Amino acid sequence: MINIVLLIIVLIILMISVFKYEQFQELIPLEYLISYEEVVCKGNRGEKGASGNPGYQEPTTTRAPKTPIIYVGSSDTHLYAIDHTVTDIQNTYYPLKWKFKTGGDVFSSPAIGADGVIYVGSLDGYLYAIYPDGTEKWKYLTGGYVFSSPVVGANGVIYVGGGDSLYAIDHTGDLKWTRLTGGSVYSSPSIHTDVSGIETIYVGSSDSYLRAINPDDGSEKWKYETGGSVSSSPTIGADGVIYVGSWDSYFYAIYPTGSVKWKYDTGGKVYSSSVIGPNGVIYVGSDDNYLHAIDHTGDLKWKFQTGGAVKSSPAIGADGVIYVGSYDNYLYAINPDDGSEKWKYDTGGLVRSSPVIGPDGVIYVGSYDNHLHAINPDDGSEKWKYLTGGDVKSSPALSVI
Repeated sequence: MINIVLLIIVLIILMISVFKYEQFQELIPLEYLISYEEVVCKGNRGEKGASGNPGYQEPTTTRAPKTPIIYVGSSDTHLYAIDHTVTDIQNTYYPLKWKFKTGGDVFSSPAIGADGVIYVGSLDGYLYAIYPDGTEKWKYLTGGYVFSSPVVGANGVIYVGGGDSLYAIDHTGDLKWTRLTGGSVYSSPSIHTDVSGIETIYVGSSDSYLRAINPDDGSEKWKYETGGSVSSSPTIGADGVIYVGSWDSYFYAIYPTGSVKWKYDTGGKVYSSSVIGPNGVIYVGSDDNYLHAIDHTGDLKWKFQTGGAVKSSPAIGADGVIYVGSYDNYLYAINPDDGSEKWKYDTGGLVRSSPVIGPDGVIYVGSYDNHLHAINPDDGSEKWKYLTGGDVKSSPALSVI
């Protein structure tokens, strides 16, 4: 009698288990119920994996090709690494890969070395070197706020402005040299190699000068005086001509020898750095609320009016469309032929950040609404946005893997 009762109990337990499993399958599709052997071992149980345990193999992560990791700073003192492709089993986004805390606002835009190390400045006065996993490699204390965005030379040396000086720091975090200017270095340096293989660093300063610096020892080759602070970063044309804006409202074209080729009056202070189109037209923003399209002779081709100051630097898509932000809260897409508007996207806050374009054409830009925005290029619709803890003045950088 007892044996019959036990048999009935066992049958009831088995029936309940089958019912529960069927319910579980309805909640989670079978293709997601992957076994230990499929995920971890990926082979015969008897094979010895990397850990030394039988049947073990290091787990791998699958990612679509050419997916960008986006690095961007925020006034909440952090640098963010965002991977918008990471989802859970229910396709819920978990975009934050990591965030790295500095001691001040991160206005500087990050630069990425050939080895994947990320370099970024902070208003705490440090330049940080950060491994791709978000851990600190080293930090270097400059003589003041680091508004300037670093640039990495072919030799691995990092150049960045801090306080009133330009610094050259090697990849180990040791100072190579420093060059004192007569004012604060808000400008980000640019490196150019001429046809003879000679490198020059160009950088502006609030003392109104654009300087040409020897990267070997920091000596000054020449300097050109504008009529106001130079916080714009220089852009170099294929012919070696340097283009840079000034707070005196002029946009300058300067020969590699340091003499002026021409200057163009934008009608407002020029914070924006320029970009050169495939047809040689130079695009630059101004505090007069316009994006200006200027040909290589210094003549205006067209100008596009926004509703606020254009301190953002423009970017050009593969199809030639120009993207630029404005203090009217919008990111604009502008047709290059005639300067007509393709679309505009409301970020919800001032746009000081400069847009960058991913390999799939998606535009990434920060805003004073505390978000990093990802925008579809075809129609200007929102793809996604990520909330940081402060204003996003920093321009994003992409690491495509």
